[in-house]
Parts: sequence; C-alpha cells; structure tokens
Amino acid sequence: MKLSQKVKVFMGAMMLTLSVTAYPETMSVQSFEQDRLDQTATLSGTTVKDINGKKCALIKVITNERGFTFDTGMLAPMKIEEKPGEIWVYVPSGVKNITISHPLLESIRDYSLGQSLKPGRTYVLRLTSDRVITNTIDYNHRQRVRIHVNAPHAQVSINGILSKTDASGNVDIDMYFGTHRFTVTAPDYREYDGEVTVNDPDKPQEVNIELTPAFGYLTIAEDPAIHDATLLIDGQVVGKLPMEHIKVMSGPHKVTIVPELFTPYSENITMSDAGQLSLVPFFSPNSAGVHIRVPDREATIVVDGIERGVGSWSGRLGAGNHTIEARRQDYYPTSMSVTVERDRNTTFDLEPPTPITGALSVTSSPLGAQVYIDGKKAGTTPLNLNDIPIGTHTVTVKCNGYFDAEQECRVTENNTTPVIFSMNNSCRLDIDSKARFGRVYIDDEYVGMVPYSGTYSYGKANVRVTADGYTQYSRTVSLNRPEVRVNARQYKILVRRDEFYVDASYLQSKNSAISAGMGGYISRFNIEGSYQYYLKEQGPVYWQKNSNEATQQRQYRPWSLSARVGWGLRIGTRLRLTPQVGCTYTELAEREDGGKPSFSIANGANALSVSAGVKLNIALCNGVALTVNPEYQLRVNESDGFKAIAERIDAIDNLGKGPQLRAGILLFISGN
Repeated sequence: MKLSQKVKVFMGAMMLTLSVTAYPETMSVQSFEQDRLDQTATLSGTTVKDINGKKCALIKVITNERGFTFDTGMLAPMKIEEKPGEIWVYVPSGVKNITISHPLLESIRDYSLGQSLKPGRTYVLRLTSDRVITNTIDYNHRQRVRIHVNAPHAQVSINGILSKTDASGNVDIDMYFGTHRFTVTAPDYREYDGEVTVNDPDKPQEVNIELTPAFGYLTIAEDPAIHDATLLIDGQVVGKLPMEHIKVMSGPHKVTIVPELFTPYSENITMSDAGQLSLVPFFSPNSAGVHIRVPDREATIVVDGIERGVGSWSGRLGAGNHTIEARRQDYYPTSMSVTVERDRNTTFDLEPPTPITGALSVTSSPLGAQVYIDGKKAGTTPLNLNDIPIGTHTVTVKCNGYFDAEQECRVTENNTTPVIFSMNNSCRLDIDSKARFGRVYIDDEYVGMVPYSGTYSYGKANVRVTADGYTQYSRTVSLNRPEVRVNARQYKILVRRDEFYVDASYLQSKNSAISAGMGGYISRFNIEGSYQYYLKEQGPVYWQKNSNEATQQRQYRPWSLSARVGWGLRIGTRLRLTPQVGCTYTELAEREDGGKPSFSIANGANALSVSAGVKLNIALCNGVALTVNPEYQLRVNESDGFKAIAERIDAIDNLGKGPQLRAGILLFISGN
C-alpha cells in the first residue's frame, strides 16, 4: 500500500473516532413501571438508606448515554451508580416527580411518575430519542477537574450544569474527555467565561479562576463630630460611624453622613473595581442647649424615641423638629413637638403623664374594718374607690379583735376589681420545747405536754413551760396571726438543789498535794471533808537526845484532814459558787533515813488551822463538774515537835497557813 493511501486510511479512522458517539437531540420517557420481581433495593450490599434510616426506592434508568443529572425536588437522590446500559438512582420514598437533564440533550422537567414511590421497591424508567448529531466529547473516558475560584460560594456552569464552590472556593467535577466551555459567577464579582480541555485520565487537572471584584472599599476619616453619625449610601442606611473598610459596589454613588449635632454632609463618588477611596468630610455645628422638665419626678423623658432622663434632662439637640415625651408605666404618656433653633438655648415644660385608672370594691366580714391601700388609709368597709391607678396593689384590712388580713389585687383599666375579706379571730397556738416532758400552762392553767397545739381567740396569752431538770420558760405571746408558733427555750439544769459528790483534786501551795474527798448540798447548805497527801518528804532534821548519844537524821512527810461548811449559790444552769469556812488538821509522819519508822519526840507532830475560801463548780454534763477552790488558811495551834521542825524547815513552817488553790474533778453520786 502506498504512503498516500495509508494517510487517507489514518485520516478516515480519526474522523470515525471523532464522530463515533451519536446523541439524540431530544429525549423522552418511553415507559415507567415497578419491577415487582426485582429485589435489588432490599438486598444486602445494594440497599441504600435515606437520612432518616429508611430504605430508599431504586429507579433503574435504561439508557446507553452518560452525563445525566437527576433532580427529585426536596427529596434529593441519596446515591447514583452507573451500570452497563443503565443508571441506578436511589431516592427517598415519597418521590412523585423527576427532572432529567443532560449537557447536550433537551431536559425532561417534572416528569410525573404517576405514583408515590415506596421504600425498598425497584422501578424501571426507559429513555428514548428520535435523531442524532455528532459531537467531539468522549464519554468513555473521564478526568477529575478541580476548579478554584478566588470568591467563596461561586457558581460554576459547565455545559449548562451548575456546581457551587465550597467556603474555600473549590469545586471538584468529574468531566468527560473533550473541550468544555464554562461560566463562573459570584455575588459582587464580574462574570468570567472560559473553556477547559480534558484529556488525561491519570492526572487530576486544576483550573484557577481569578474573578474581578465589582466593588471597592470606602474609608471615612475619623472625627469626634461624627461618632454615632448615620451613614447613608444612595439613600440607604449602612450603619453608624465609625466604620472601617466600607464595601461599596463599583459605579457612581451618593454618600451622606448625618451627625446628631452637626449639619449633614453629602458627596458624590465613583467607585472602581477593587478600588480604594477615602473621604475627609467637613462639618459645622448645628445644635442648641435644651432643658426639659416634667412635674412628675418618676416620669421618663424621651426625645425622638430615645430615653434621656427621669424627671428632667439637660443636653444638646440638633437644630430642627423633635418630639419630646413624658412616659411612666401604667400612665398615659404626654408629648409635644418642639423646634430647636441653632445656638438658641431653650427650656421646655412637659405635662405630667396621667394615670390609667380603674376601681376597687372592698368588703369584709365583719363590716367596719379599716382599709389601707399600699399602706395608706383609704376608709372603712364597705368601700368603693375610683381613680385607682392600674397595676398591682396591696389591700390591707384591720379590725379590733380580728387578725389583720392582706390581699394583692390587679386593677385594670375602666374595670371594678372586687376584694373580699373574711376576717378571722381564731389563732392556732403551737408550743414545742426540747424538754420532751415539759408541762404547758396557758394563763396559769395546765393544758398538756409539749408538743402542744390549741386554738385561742385573738389577743394575748401567758405561756409557761416547766420540766424537771430544765429551766422554766415564761412569756406573754401576742395572738395576732392565724398561726403562732412558740419554741420554748429551756435549758437543762446541771446544778441540782440536793446532791452528793466525791472529788479528786490537786492542791497547789508552797507544798503540793493530792486530795480526795466527799461532800454534799442539802438545799443550799454545803458540808464536805477531804484528805490531803503531800507529795514530797521534808528534811533531814538532825536529833540528839544528849551529848553522849549520836546524832540521828529524820525525814517528815505531811498529811492533813480538812472539814468545810458553806452556802451554795446556783448561777445559771452550770455554775455553783459556794463560800466556805473550815478547819484543817495537819500531822507529820517521821521516818529514819534508812527507811524505818521512827519514834522520836517529834513523831506525830501536828498543827491545826482554820480557813476561809470559795468553791466554784462548773458542770460539764450530768454528774461531772470541774471544781476550783481558792482559800486562805490561818494556823491557830501547833505541837512542840511541829514548832521544832518548823523552825528548821521552811516548807513545814508554811503548812496550814497562807493562800492555796485546789483544782480537780467532781463526780455526783446522787441528787435531785
């Protein structure tokens, strides 16, 4: 075969490749029906569920074409799969219509399926066409194309199919081989037209689109005079100044700035695409000082709908017309229109708001009760009151021999609100005490044990509660409420009238000793006795009967017996103070240095003392008390041996005289 013939064959094959795919110019639905034997929509692996977890219906579209899009309205398709000779479209149950689109074919819009599709069912839709044209798009190969736009949420139209970019300006599209034209639009940006050729199945293609902004930014120089001024562009309010980077669409505009206390400023501008424009406005003062007064000090002053003060207000207002008002809750407002002239200070007096009123009708049983409205005396029942301000009021009635009664009522405009009282003079008196067996006396009459509850008439009652071992409670109670509770404060008496005790204490003086004793109280009379054992031996003392005998050493340990009488005074429930007088017998026990008892002339030396002091008992709980006993002793008699030893040992000489203090613990063994 010659070279020219080969070239002709090759060119013919190329033309055949470019025209091999035939496309219908129009398409239509040949048939639609349910395939009752097809279980694809319910089988594991081919079942798709909607967003509510319900099985989708499956539409099998029978066609050899590709590139379709399917729209079923608000119940959008959940999944689309291309199969040989057909396309599987999974849709939520309830779909009734479908729109089928193709980039090169006329769309089928809102085709009625003739029924509401059921979940888990399979349906067959057959498409057909009438004639064909040729096109260079290859439907057998596709490539992923990412289009990036510098504007978020842009809209990309390719062959009539719309796609939207995400917030980052990206959209990914699978496109068939060939050359495609597209249009990119975005709010506030210029439209962009272009084309893309798709021919590489292995390498994703990226297309970057730079849209031209159809706007610029306006900057207004900061000025204290325009703080909170209103900015208008082409007569539309944009906001309050100051503002930064004000976005303005390209083209001519009229900018107006309206400050509160200055003349308005206007200027015509022309904004270019992606332009930057700055304004430095000039303002002249246009205001005057204003003082607004209203006799009602609780009324709120409102100027042009803005609250300015209560009772009165002074400030500056822009020149021109203004509306001033005096407002108060549950009152009719008053208002007036005023004109403020530039640089002319003016005082305006407003009429006070007038109350919105209703009426009250107050009755009571018995009649003749005094009526108070919000604490102010208004008359006696039955009572009809007009011109009562609307709102919530407190109505109180008082009558001798009855409890005060109170109600809240709501007065409404032009209506009479009835308030009815049934007054009560019976009081429930509840009495309780921590003394469980307390006896209750009302006006000196025994009525029962605590807890006690009884009903009494309005007035006063003398309440007395007694209990063994507790303090007595006595109080005059006002029975001026329907319920009166009395908590009788009684305290347990830990110091009893008659009681007997034993004690152990430590005696601190110039000689230390431990003491044990017992005693008791009969009414207030006190008698007790104790034994003191001194902790330290004293000595040595050297004895010699005559010059012919050897010197002997002796040690002496004192001990004593004490007896006291006194008169006890109870202080509260825990303290008892007992002044006491008594006498103490002290004796010295002699011992040789070797440890044997001795029988010298000083053995059994003794002394007698009298004492005066006070005994303080502090009860800790039942049967236990601390005792403190300071006293002063005076020695009134002593034996010769005691004198002889006392002359030699100071510690012996101090026994039975001077101040001393006993402190210890006291245990009660009986009492009442």
